[in-house]
Amino acid sequence: MDIMSIAQQVGSVPFKYGENLSFEYVYSIALSMVDLVENREIPTALAIYDTETRKVQIHINPNHVVELANQLEWGETEITAYTRFLIKHELLHFMLKHLLPDSKRQDPTLKNIVVDAIVNPAISELQYLMSLDSKRALKSITPEQYLAGEIEEEGVYLFVTSDVARLQDFTWEMYYDYLLKQIKERASAIAIKKGALGNDVQESDQIDEGTKANMEEIMKKLADAMQLRGDRPGNLIAELKAKTQRSRLEKYLKSILLHTFYGKHITNCETYKRPNRRFDSFPGNKKQYVSQQIVVMIDDSGSVSEELLEQFVNHSYTLAKAYGYRVDMFVYDTKIQNHIPHKQLLKRKLKLSGRGGTNLKNALKELQQYDIKNIHTMLIFTDGYDEPPTREEIPAKKVVFAFPDKYSREFKNAVEKFAKTIVLE
Repeated sequence: MDIMSIAQQVGSVPFKYGENLSFEYVYSIALSMVDLVENREIPTALAIYDTETRKVQIHINPNHVVELANQLEWGETEITAYTRFLIKHELLHFMLKHLLPDSKRQDPTLKNIVVDAIVNPAISELQYLMSLDSKRALKSITPEQYLAGEIEEEGVYLFVTSDVARLQDFTWEMYYDYLLKQIKERASAIAIKKGALGNDVQESDQIDEGTKANMEEIMKKLADAMQLRGDRPGNLIAELKAKTQRSRLEKYLKSILLHTFYGKHITNCETYKRPNRRFDSFPGNKKQYVSQQIVVMIDDSGSVSEELLEQFVNHSYTLAKAYGYRVDMFVYDTKIQNHIPHKQLLKRKLKLSGRGGTNLKNALKELQQYDIKNIHTMLIFTDGYDEPPTREEIPAKKVVFAFPDKYSREFKNAVEKFAKTIVLE
């Protein structure tokens, strides 16, 4: 049996134990965006980004499929189901952007465990293979059971989510953090046991923008298909919602900050290095970029997520560097809790400490204690559940308010009389 031919038919050729073709088409589109590679040097399968072709590759080892089929006494139907499962498994890693590294969660083994546990229950072919008689069936194990060494009998185990993860709709990041708290110092020493499908995602920080755009496109199609079906595992749906919401927020953040850092300011100044063309004794003129002072105020009362705040820091740094602006960031609740000076913005680390009430007016008064003068633009990100400030209380030439999807309309109506307002709807 040609394993690679089976793999190439995912999403386009009907299969009794797969999805209907109206859903399978998503896998077909995803498969067209990647390169399928036969690789007999890997244990099972692997999703990896190739820097030369600038495409994601899915490697599959046909020997593994044949050996497993012989071990479990599978026939043609089971071999087809398992091959399709392997490809769909790796395609979901691609679609859910699991190949992108996470600076906070750097244990690749632990990440592989949780992302596998989230995607596996969503694949119909695996459900069929687990429903076979005990001698021929694949077995499931939760990350919690695996880390505790609770494999009670021989067999081939694949990761699935636990009751805790399902009830709380964990995304992979939430599941990772939960397990890390459980195992603490043992996290970095985890070893994947033989038989578990792990270490099949190789992260890369060199993925090009075109490939990322493909990930965004196919992820949205997958989310739409999941919404139409409505019977997929909760963790995968939670993962998709988190990813698609994050993508929208990133676009909003970029547009907000681009509006704030709206371009380089140019001024004419005199220079003797370039004399006047008519009179050598007079200075000439040259154009010079003028650095502007930007202040970003971020409401840390609880309605704005930590992830969103970190994205503000990242995008602010990028734009400040591009335009040559000076940027100081302040996190506040009832008072200023954290100041990130321009020099420290390079580190792009944000420490949260408030999460209480909100008092923007008080924070603006405290701002006078800092040595920041001639503020050109102030960007204030808040939910607005607070007393709105007046124009005179904001020491900046230009003011921009950015609101999350839940905000006070009364506050917005009050400040938009003198400021630009943007809502992340």
